[in-house]
Amino acid sequence: MGDTRITLVGDDAELSEQLLAALLERGFDPQAIRALGSEDRRGERIEVDDVELTVEPADAQALARADAVVFYGASDLSGALMEFVADGAVAIDATPQATARPGATPVVPEVNGEQIGALARRGPIALASPAAVGLAVALAPLNDASRVRRVVTTVLQPASIRGRDGIDRLSRQSVSLMQGKGLDDEIDPVHFAFNLRPNVGDDQMPWSAPEVQLAREIVGLFGDPPIEVFSTSVCAPVFYGIAQAVHVETEQPLDPDEAERLLLRGRSLLVAGSTQLPPEEQAVSEEKPIDELMDLAPGPVEVAGSDAVHIAHVRGDPRREGAIAFWLCLDDQRKGVALNAIAALEMALRDVGT
Repeated sequence: MGDTRITLVGDDAELSEQLLAALLERGFDPQAIRALGSEDRRGERIEVDDVELTVEPADAQALARADAVVFYGASDLSGALMEFVADGAVAIDATPQATARPGATPVVPEVNGEQIGALARRGPIALASPAAVGLAVALAPLNDASRVRRVVTTVLQPASIRGRDGIDRLSRQSVSLMQGKGLDDEIDPVHFAFNLRPNVGDDQMPWSAPEVQLAREIVGLFGDPPIEVFSTSVCAPVFYGIAQAVHVETEQPLDPDEAERLLLRGRSLLVAGSTQLPPEEQAVSEEKPIDELMDLAPGPVEVAGSDAVHIAHVRGDPRREGAIAFWLCLDDQRKGVALNAIAALEMALRDVGT
């Protein structure tokens, strides 16, 4: 797979770097990787270590020469260009719109990786959103032991979920407030800095788009009988990293100790206070020593750069038999998008024989 021609298509600079870094870590040939984006990104440079890519305009001709194409970021380049991916090439859709497209099956390699080969032959592989990645990876070992019936989760979404605009807005607002200048409501009608705001729907739909998406993706990942998902999506004043407070009810009761043992054996999971690493194929980032990743109450800052979904504060609900609560946190860009995309890409390339 080292000389497979990979094309990255998107307009998110941070995700570009994360995807390139993941490809290089997995041994893909940097000379076989291209980066495409909108016209206003032409000439932009993506640098990881000593590898540098120059962003070229995305067009049908450029896609036709790729063995695999990864679409990412908030812009809808995937909607405009997906049809131009060459026959037989692998298409990975890691955009926010991926699982909303008709007939799309959400994918998280640790949960339904066995379907990736068939999905790749049928069309683009639709990756689940970062919030669903974290939740699904945590639910998988519990569901294998005793079917998960219901999940209630509060999802704290970072500014990075809203792309570069979200990061810039939080930065600008934070600086202005720290300098005592306040905010101009005409420029910033929504205050994100030093604030928590729920994502809300409207009169016709009481659920916000991220809440609907999470429920839809969890059902799509685990199949029938469907897991009931009740979520509250909150905009948190952090730049990167998703956190969730999760409450799970299973068909057969699991006590907290048993649940923690199951989570310890789960793929891509790291339970706070444990010295057990995730399996070899889901290693923890070398950028952080293991003792830094063992924080008993990890937040977005502590898990930045990690390959794992971090679990902490596992406990039972004394008022509801069999209900388990825990905290989870993950790097939304690295684990939630880049590693998810490259793992799916590798499985697809292996299964379709590209």
